[in-house]
Amino acid sequence: MATFISRIALELINGPGILHEKLVLLPNQRAELFLREALKEHISDTALLPMFTTVDQFIAQAANLVVVEPLALMVRLFDCYERTRAQALPQGTSEGLGGFLNWGQTLLSDFGEIDRYLLNPAHVLGDLYNVQKLAEWDLEPGEETALMRRYSDFIALLPATYENFTSSLLEDGEAYSGLAARHLASHPESTAAYLSKNGVKHVLIAGLNALNTAELSIIQSVREECPTRTLWDLDSHYFNDPLHEAGHFLRGHVQRQKTFGKDVPTTKGVASEWKTISKHIHPVGASQYTGQAKAVAVALEDLRKSGIAPKDIAVILADESLLNPVLSFLPEAYDKVNITMGYPLDQTALSGTVRLWISVVEYALKNQRKAGKWTFYYRSLCALFTDPLFNKYWSGPVGESPLEWNTCAEHAAILVWSVLQFVDGEIGNGIALLFPAALVLLTYFRNERILISLWYMRKSDVAKAEKMLGRIRNPEKSLIKSQLAYYYLLMGMIESQRKVGKAETLLKKALNTGLRMDQDKALAKLNLAGIALTKRRKKEAQILLTEVKRLDSKNVLAEQTKYIKQQMKRI
Repeated sequence: MATFISRIALELINGPGILHEKLVLLPNQRAELFLREALKEHISDTALLPMFTTVDQFIAQAANLVVVEPLALMVRLFDCYERTRAQALPQGTSEGLGGFLNWGQTLLSDFGEIDRYLLNPAHVLGDLYNVQKLAEWDLEPGEETALMRRYSDFIALLPATYENFTSSLLEDGEAYSGLAARHLASHPESTAAYLSKNGVKHVLIAGLNALNTAELSIIQSVREECPTRTLWDLDSHYFNDPLHEAGHFLRGHVQRQKTFGKDVPTTKGVASEWKTISKHIHPVGASQYTGQAKAVAVALEDLRKSGIAPKDIAVILADESLLNPVLSFLPEAYDKVNITMGYPLDQTALSGTVRLWISVVEYALKNQRKAGKWTFYYRSLCALFTDPLFNKYWSGPVGESPLEWNTCAEHAAILVWSVLQFVDGEIGNGIALLFPAALVLLTYFRNERILISLWYMRKSDVAKAEKMLGRIRNPEKSLIKSQLAYYYLLMGMIESQRKVGKAETLLKKALNTGLRMDQDKALAKLNLAGIALTKRRKKEAQILLTEVKRLDSKNVLAEQTKYIKQQMKRI
């Protein structure tokens, strides 16, 4: 049976054009991972892979906008709303950031939907005000409450708030995902410039399903610029049934020849794998979550013994709360798993520590200062200070350097300070101080020695960075995959000043192990380009610099890249 991923791989290999001049537009990064593996199986010779990107990444990069994190967007939106309110209602009172957070997320989501579907914000948001006024038409004088007046004023300010908010973001080269899509849809020349800049001659769009109006417009712009193929992951079983929900969006694309051309969804020549593939269903009776988790473990062990590789097995959970029990009962052979649904933060050890900290804050807020003294509940403090994670975070492991201990102590002090700010009524300051403290707690799971070594490298203190990395015993076994990648990266940068051969091996290991950020990948490839140039491998250095340019979207490494190119001209 040919999988959809295999179909994409064969289309890339056998289709017109050169492989590395193609752009593959995918729904998510997970699809890219499996597509790369499929290409390895079908390509026997050395080849440059095509450019992979997700829809969101493509939109942000082509629009040349930075998609801002939700929390920063909320603060920005609050500031714009307050300025709009002060201009329109100078006599009104602010409810503060704390009150705004209750409904600001909904407002941000609504703005995103308006932009994704290219709706007129003045009409949509203006109609909301009209609907509100219709609801109040039969009120007698004096029946309108203060809360109703505040809500009406809020609705009336939405069009101006949207305009001020989006304008301020675009002026700074920033956006949220919906705004970036709207901006790119209204500027098709940006799409053309992006494709030309990256040397894209052919585009393959694969696996997309539910597309909004802005995305459809962008895809049409892509088709107008260069040859484009669209592949759909569909099955006649659900596509041809008008009542089947799985084929709802695909059926809507059938009439969109203007957008997809001859590549509109169709089941012509596509067999129904749903009906033809043999299925083996074994119902198992199990009581409660523990029994279900044990049943999954037994089934997985049976599959392993039958010769089925773990990568070919998918476990679908009907309830996300089953995740922890299933992970607890996994057979030893399944030491590495890919959790598609993500691992909830509230189920980690960190969540327990955060809850203890919140209990300390809650009591302090309810019992404000008494006689000039701070009031805390001793049981909450005892529970927090005896928490294993907090205790390790505060005191530091025995034998660690003063720098590491001081770093922990300083951030623990920040945590306590944020508590006092909340108690004192300074909510904004408390939130601002909470984030650096929480960041350190999160980085506890990323190996603090790597972080400290990185800090030394940024200060150009290579000796101390190497000494810190040397304290990591048996990195291949003690570090998780993502940590190991950054260990190799740092060691490669250190060795590049001494043994370029060893440095090259380490940097390639870092890339193969899996660096998470494009900027980190660009840094590794920039160092490899420099090493290749020293060994007179000019063509290889050129290819690597092309990759650096693609990955370095913020031009952080522009100067270093320029320098290597200048050196290249001398060879």
